[in-house]
Amino acid sequence: MPKVSAIVAIYKVEKYIERCAVSLFEQTLDDIQYIFVDDCTPDKSMDILQQVMELYPNRKGRVTICHHEHNQGIAAARKTGLNEAQGQYVIFCDSDDWVDKEMYRLMYEKAIEENDDIVSCGWISAKSSSSFGGGSLEDFSSEVETSKDYVRELLLNKKSPFLVNKLVKRTLFNQKILFPIANAGEDMCLVCQLYYYSTRIGHVSKKMYYYYQNPTSITHSMDQQKTIDFVNNTKANFELVCSFLGDDFLAYQAEIESHRYWIKNWMRHAVQTTADIHLWKDVYPELNNPFNRNHYFKRRDRIMALLMDLGVYPWVKKIIRG
Repeated sequence: MPKVSAIVAIYKVEKYIERCAVSLFEQTLDDIQYIFVDDCTPDKSMDILQQVMELYPNRKGRVTICHHEHNQGIAAARKTGLNEAQGQYVIFCDSDDWVDKEMYRLMYEKAIEENDDIVSCGWISAKSSSSFGGGSLEDFSSEVETSKDYVRELLLNKKSPFLVNKLVKRTLFNQKILFPIANAGEDMCLVCQLYYYSTRIGHVSKKMYYYYQNPTSITHSMDQQKTIDFVNNTKANFELVCSFLGDDFLAYQAEIESHRYWIKNWMRHAVQTTADIHLWKDVYPELNNPFNRNHYFKRRDRIMALLMDLGVYPWVKKIIRG
């Protein structure tokens, strides 16, 4: 059994896959299973990956490549990779990001030493596409408490929902997991469930995952329709979390309502004229009341709800941008 299975979905990343693959193949941890899922990418990403593999003959024999017949998105690609995983632990990496060469070894050693179900590490937001460690960096590392506390903090957006900086014991995926059905909010959907099931969690404070803020990604290039799709997909995946919680739903009700309001607020980016206000109101309409008593709602959110209710939000937004 490999120590770690690393799963990477590939789609339109010919500019970045070399950097990603090199960082994975140069890991100081031995006995890694690499699983690359070709999500029917139309560019030269797979050719570049093959070229990089030839430079690491000691790793090449540990590589599994899966091919989708048509593009299905990252949620489905990750599930395909997971079906091939044989490692004691599983970790995911986005193909336009890269990792510190010690990341998997330090996280695995931490997991083995403490028998952790999940180990997270610090991560860095890289605004530049320059190679290892370059560009303007911002620190968004997180710390962890108990598993149930982490779920609560995730719902309140106080903890990172990233899946890619978390090493997960593969047997956790044998639990009753509701896999994401859409390609937005898929990390939150899985991470909430995995932490819910975990009994021992650990953290390596070193910042080792480099998250590249790709300007062509959906969250950085959203027009009105993309915003609508993003909100609807995020909502669909989050409602899976709510279904998953089942009998525990009431224990998290206030936090769930807060997260639903966060999703609803994304739709404000699609509101350009008064005729668009219905887009915002139609997302969780039960939360339209600006005087909602949920103490997690921030004052600015209540003000925005009032502006939407009065139909003046688009005008106020224009004045502020002025």
